[in-house]
Amino acid sequence: MILGMWSAGLPTIMDTEHMFAVGLDGTGVHHMFFTSWGAIIVTLMLFMKHFRVLTKREEDKNVPHWFGLGMAGLVVLCVSARIYKNECVDNDEDDGSDFCRRDLFGLVLGGVTFIASAFMATIPMTVIMEQVGSLFFFISWCFGFAYLTFEEGTAATATGTIYFAVWAALFFAMNLFMPTLFEYFHPATDDTVVPESATNAAPKEGHHTDDPKMGGVEHEEVEAA
Repeated sequence: MILGMWSAGLPTIMDTEHMFAVGLDGTGVHHMFFTSWGAIIVTLMLFMKHFRVLTKREEDKNVPHWFGLGMAGLVVLCVSARIYKNECVDNDEDDGSDFCRRDLFGLVLGGVTFIASAFMATIPMTVIMEQVGSLFFFISWCFGFAYLTFEEGTAATATGTIYFAVWAALFFAMNLFMPTLFEYFHPATDDTVVPESATNAAPKEGHHTDDPKMGGVEHEEVEAA
């Protein structure tokens, strides 16, 4: 419930038209900006903890990263949609510009990331599917980071919500892909070595051992006290 309230209220707080946390020139009340994001991050962490317990996936270390990637993609989607409406749809002169093309790319990438990450986080996937998914999003966000934060990119004009969201998406995509890359070059092997002394240890009192001379099983007698 709290996560839903913050998810619904955060776009209003960060909307430049309301000028609560961000003004029209990209600046605003910094305390409100960072505390609002901190509140939704903590709420998301609490939700993930209970979600993993309910779904019995406490051992799945990728669930928090998929949740984080999905949240970052949702932020990029929402901010890119608002910018595209204000700068590209309502302003015919900027329609079709390089800025609008980059913003549309961020909108599509954020939407695909949100949907796919939500699917990966809620439904258990096979190892190969998670590996392919992590590779796809890592490459996509490496390109998206360069495309959105340089030159005429949407996140290049001002350091704001979409700028931090792009960085967050790249961070979570990297955390998903790097363990996969490590496992590929260093596959897990069973190097458990049984000590020779353990195999040749004498049987304890009360146990039975196979006696090859007798052709059967010899039971050791335990003397009564």
